[in-house]
Amino acid sequence: MDRGRIEELLRQMQRGERTLEQTAATLSASPGARIPDAHVDLQRRLRTGHPEVIYGQGKRIEQIIAILTRLHEAGQDGLVTRLSEERAARVRETLPDAIYHPLARILTRTAGDRTTLPDDAPRIAVVCAGTSDLPVAEEAAVTAAALGHPVDRYTDIGVAGLHRLLGQ
Repeated sequence: MDRGRIEELLRQMQRGERTLEQTAATLSASPGARIPDAHVDLQRRLRTGHPEVIYGQGKRIEQIIAILTRLHEAGQDGLVTRLSEERAARVRETLPDAIYHPLARILTRTAGDRTTLPDDAPRIAVVCAGTSDLPVAEEAAVTAAALGHPVDRYTDIGVAGLHRLLGQ
């Protein structure tokens, strides 16, 4: 349940359209859903402002699809890490709205309204030394962006000297 839904429930109670008991029952509903092989956190965004992060490397395709589907039904974003391009393609056969970021090996799927940061929100800089560091830097950048942060990427800064960083 997201903040907008909670506010609407409280407004309905304030207008007399719902009783205190009805509202309390709705708000105290289980914050998670049990699906085969997993317990899905359906209130992570409400509690933290961030999507559920799914470690994809050790999961079967069917498990990833089931988790992302249940999150989507609850209006929650999902982020799957450590997913090969081949496995991501198999997920996208069932969930074509999911977006795969091949360099980062991350698949994202958004649902509902996204929490937006204020215009003056601090930016995150992702800095990497060289091209061999690009995959891990991109994983950090895509993750930070999925968590709702503006990201600036600085690549091939190197370890040769400060002049390479200051030039960017």
